[in-house]
Amino acid sequence: MKIGIFGDSFADPGNDTRRTAEYSWFNIFAGKLNETCSIDFHGLGASSLFFSYEKFLKYYLNYDLIIFCVTGASRYPKSITLSDGHIRNYCSLGAVENAYKLLGDKITEDDKRTLNHLTGYFIMSVDDYNKTASDLMLNHMNTLHSNIIFYPNFTDSYKKQRFEREKIPEKYLLFEMYKRQLKLMNIDETCNKEEKNTIVGHLVHEYNEFFGNLLYKKYKTGIWDFTGYDEIIKIKMPNEYYYQF
Repeated sequence: MKIGIFGDSFADPGNDTRRTAEYSWFNIFAGKLNETCSIDFHGLGASSLFFSYEKFLKYYLNYDLIIFCVTGASRYPKSITLSDGHIRNYCSLGAVENAYKLLGDKITEDDKRTLNHLTGYFIMSVDDYNKTASDLMLNHMNTLHSNIIFYPNFTDSYKKQRFEREKIPEKYLLFEMYKRQLKLMNIDETCNKEEKNTIVGHLVHEYNEFFGNLLYKKYKTGIWDFTGYDEIIKIKMPNEYYYQF
């Protein structure tokens, strides 16, 4: 089976160590299928749904199964290159503010103009419009491929009606899983930390296992079964195994 994975950082394993890790959610999922699987990754950290939608349109015919981690609807749709040469995606006003900090005194007038325009985009962005546009893209993808598993990452990944139809409560969003694991590890969300190779898609081993099993149950039964999530998932390894502080 050929599997294509699309989305933002939750679908972006990064380096080869993470792509081949047996504790990653996608390899856990594939390992349960009892057949030979190949996996291609089209995820990119901080990217928009429009970015993933364009990737889908380019590659969807290559796959028997697609797993699509749906990012938030309000992200700026395209990548931007500033004067330092780095290509960046902007998911929020916070990302714009961070770009100012990274450029520091090397910022150019063109950079300031671009970042000012981005600030205006996020300030003037209309949530209902963004969610409707995202919903139309998801619907279109469903018409093109018969075997897609969509999963929401954030509260604005779906319209309210889609959340209700899919029966996915907010506490099961991928971003909520990430926040819950930090709470269990007594790590503040704002703490300055760098993920090690032991983290895949922002998730530690136990949450990768839960998500991989969740996708497998959905694939086999067509139903989201969150059994086991409401019990306290015990994280076995110390914080330093996952993060560089």
